[in-house]
Amino acid sequence: MRPNVAPALLFFAVLSIFCYLLYSNAREGCLDAWSDKVFLQDYVLTKKHYVETAKERTNLLRDVLLQKRTKGWRFADIYNGLVPEVFCTSLLRVGKVSDGGKWICRPWSMPNDCAVYSLGVNQDTSFERDLQSLTQSRCRLYAYDKNQPKSAKVLEGLDKMNVHFKKGLIGIVNDPQNGKLSIQEEMKLYKDKRIEILKIDIEGAELKVLPELINAARICQILVEIHADPHLVLDLMKKLAKGALISLFVGFIYLNGFRARFPSVTIQEVISKDNKQVKKPIQILYYTRVWQYVQQERWVSDEQCTGVPAGSCILHSNKSLISESDAVVFEPRFIDGIDLEKIPRRSDQIFVFSIREAAQRVEKPKVPDYFFNASMSYLSTADIPYNHRYEWMRKDESEKRGLTFVPIGFNKALFEKKSHFLSAMIGNCASTPSGRTKLVKYLEKRKYLSLFGGCSKDPERKNVCKKRDDDCVNRIFEQSFFFLALENSVCLDYVTEKYWNRTTIQSVPILWSRKAAEKQGIPENSVIYVDDFETIGKMIDHLEYLRSNLTAYQEYFLWRNDYMLITKRESRECQLCSYVYRKPSSKVYKDVYQTFKEQTDSIQLSQMISVLKISVRFNCGKLNLLMLCIFIVSSFLFMKKVIEMHQKGTRRYMLKESDGVKILEFGEKRLVKPTGEEGRVVEIWDLDDDSPEHDLKDFDGLMLVPEVYGNYCVYENVLEEEPPKEKLIAMILHSSLSYIDESFAKMALAWDGSISLAIFVDDFSSNSDMKLVVNWITQLRSKIPSKTALFIHLFFQRIDNDECSMFFIEKKHLVKSDVSLPNNSIDPATYPINVARNLARKFAPPHHYFLVADMDQEYSSDAERKLRSIADSRNLTTVKEVLVIRRFEHELNSSSPKTIAELHSRYNKDVFFFHQKYFSPAHAIPNLTEWFHRGGQSMKVTPVKYHSHYWEPMFVASSNIPFHDETLRYQHKNHLALCWDLCVFGYKFLIVDGVFNTHSGVKELKKTGYYKWSSKDAEKIAKEAAEIHSKQLKKSHPKEYQQCFGEKKKPKTTKKPTTISTN
Repeated sequence: MRPNVAPALLFFAVLSIFCYLLYSNAREGCLDAWSDKVFLQDYVLTKKHYVETAKERTNLLRDVLLQKRTKGWRFADIYNGLVPEVFCTSLLRVGKVSDGGKWICRPWSMPNDCAVYSLGVNQDTSFERDLQSLTQSRCRLYAYDKNQPKSAKVLEGLDKMNVHFKKGLIGIVNDPQNGKLSIQEEMKLYKDKRIEILKIDIEGAELKVLPELINAARICQILVEIHADPHLVLDLMKKLAKGALISLFVGFIYLNGFRARFPSVTIQEVISKDNKQVKKPIQILYYTRVWQYVQQERWVSDEQCTGVPAGSCILHSNKSLISESDAVVFEPRFIDGIDLEKIPRRSDQIFVFSIREAAQRVEKPKVPDYFFNASMSYLSTADIPYNHRYEWMRKDESEKRGLTFVPIGFNKALFEKKSHFLSAMIGNCASTPSGRTKLVKYLEKRKYLSLFGGCSKDPERKNVCKKRDDDCVNRIFEQSFFFLALENSVCLDYVTEKYWNRTTIQSVPILWSRKAAEKQGIPENSVIYVDDFETIGKMIDHLEYLRSNLTAYQEYFLWRNDYMLITKRESRECQLCSYVYRKPSSKVYKDVYQTFKEQTDSIQLSQMISVLKISVRFNCGKLNLLMLCIFIVSSFLFMKKVIEMHQKGTRRYMLKESDGVKILEFGEKRLVKPTGEEGRVVEIWDLDDDSPEHDLKDFDGLMLVPEVYGNYCVYENVLEEEPPKEKLIAMILHSSLSYIDESFAKMALAWDGSISLAIFVDDFSSNSDMKLVVNWITQLRSKIPSKTALFIHLFFQRIDNDECSMFFIEKKHLVKSDVSLPNNSIDPATYPINVARNLARKFAPPHHYFLVADMDQEYSSDAERKLRSIADSRNLTTVKEVLVIRRFEHELNSSSPKTIAELHSRYNKDVFFFHQKYFSPAHAIPNLTEWFHRGGQSMKVTPVKYHSHYWEPMFVASSNIPFHDETLRYQHKNHLALCWDLCVFGYKFLIVDGVFNTHSGVKELKKTGYYKWSSKDAEKIAKEAAEIHSKQLKKSHPKEYQQCFGEKKKPKTTKKPTTISTN
């Protein structure tokens, strides 16, 4: 027997005994020995043992590499050095308990929009069903099998679970003709950079496929059922080790591949080496969300914390372990709906009140008195204070600590190159508690401020920087003498990241309040504070003086020679762990929220005063005695109103969501911004200042809840339409507000399927804007029959991670009279056409097939039913085919033909194929004469080769095809690139008989010329994006690209319009 095989066989012998114990009478005791509780309690011992043996393991693996040169790989030593078990405290059986199920580590922790590839289905879909249930269908599932399921119910079941099925065997070779699919090609098709779970149950083919897939894709978990004799399993393990050196968890006959923090060891090994009593690690339970819900145990490592011993603190969200947890953390925004009185509690437990928002943005929670005995916030007076992890250190202090002093310094030459007086980068244009919006409008109106970001009305400044591009923002601010670093709210002991992220640039920051920042150690004479000045006018006078006197201006940079910025080691989690670990003396708060609020009230009042400061400059100028008296009286009345509002409290709305009940409160304006899913902030707007107090259960109207999609705020199905009872073909449309006219109603009337329309709105933020737009959409909807399922979605751009607002619009505010929209014209070069298409597709009513369409088109009679019948007959969801529709256009003064016979009689008179006189290669389709002769009753489809690099047909497809490339611009190959993708990915283009569409108006090159760009930059960006898409496609699929296009040649265009070049 070969020496490198014996240890592996021994390992499988031990594994067999372990499996036997699990299913024997000793099963209960065995499970207890390997339970979460044991691993949690003995983590310190486990890690200690790992550290002690790490050097030995490293030496062993180094020797293996040296021996490889002379003796080849010694796999036994590899498995001795890299322990094959992996630490997973929550291993779940997904699918059947018997054959068909798989073991998965923490399926609830999988991220949103994750990808799961399931290889091997046969007739069993229990794995896919249970996984979708556990993850609440947040993952995309792709199922593959070399054979088509025998039962139609299997395919129907997969479709209901939103699982995309393909026939074929996955590997590294892409040969669809012979039933072979490449994993790389499939991932590119669905734009997946990694696979969260790869399930393999392919009846023996895994021996060849698995080693190939390991190196071909980035995969988080591999669940594979092995069908082979033991010696073949050993060969498979060797290949895996040699190819990737991955750690393996072996559970029964399933190999699950994970990445572990530390290879696990048995508790008995550790105890035999060291029987000393080790302090049990503390556990901290996150009972509610904070920013994001902690879905798994997180060990606070010694690399993060200085005041907590290694491995002595665990953060988790398992409520069943509340009795064993040393501390329980609650965030007031998510307490509503929880019966706090029923929560079990030990006398020595610490219940932590954790708040990360300003007091005026958080409603007072319903909490019993004396419930909390610790507070965690940004206030320096909190039991557990936290803030941004930065601090300023003087030169002498750094020397005491033994740190190398690195001053920031400054370059005098840059002072003479500044082109802006005052700059700001702002994306949230809504009214804010701090009064920032009023201040910005005032400064911009008087030409003091250069405004950049989403709130700028200048298109170039609006999109000057990409999201989270700090370098771009810093370059802009460095060209300014001063920049605004102002938050939505003014909070005691809190300084915004807008300051901390810009500390090294040569521009002077402007903050709200000296009092708010006094405990942050900010160097003197380095910042300008708004509340240092009696009026905004006096602040502007001071800024203008500094700009005109460079010597005085440079004094704001002298401190840079004496300070350096360091990053604190202590995170919020570390400070929380440190507090709980040192077992603080007993205390309790009667009303912790009120204590927190009282400590920030003085700052809140200064916000109101700052608004008054602006009004002095707005209205008064040089005040005479009479105006001064008027101002004093009005100020008194205003403050009285503020105090009354504060005492009166806020109105209450109840929002029921799937994860519980949230109470949303707001007063006469807009005060509260409760956090939504995934840390998204939603703003509540008050639409009726004088209406009586009521709950949402009495609310009669539309509630528009946003979804964040990349850099956009999206409002899905704003009119709350009900989906149709059957899955019709969904027409996918896009538009801006200014482009929709009466022709849309004609188009909708001629289409019998459902419609999903995404509308892009520019410069959109206020409540009045939303109310006006929804009124206008309501009017538009009234012109279309109610039987037509019309889903309308609104979206607009968010800049710099801006917040998305939630809106309540009561029915009494939806007027019935005609509503006119303000001018909302959009530069075509910046119109996000493919974002709109993808959103319309994503939020369409339930459907098997969809039609990529444009506005201003009408369809022939009974088009939807015919297309759906053809798609069903060809089983379009399981094959790579799209149904192409011929397109035509007619003169403006004529009607749209409805039948093939009428179309034929008018062709080349007042009807032409689409863009026949403008750019014929884009829409010309051969064999038109034969198509006419087959007539309107024919249901035939005719394959046509993708014959031109410029051909962009309109088609019906299944939901499996790729989405549009969102980097492409309007008027430059935005839809064409998807057609390239389909050709290269092996899709067939089938011309459909008996169906067509027509566009009103004939476009002629000699009259309009080609598209004129708004700027050279816009043209350059658009063309570069299309070129990049083409090059990437050619690089990833050179053979297929050559087959589709050959050598790309520019089409010849004739001076005279072509007549019929399609036959």
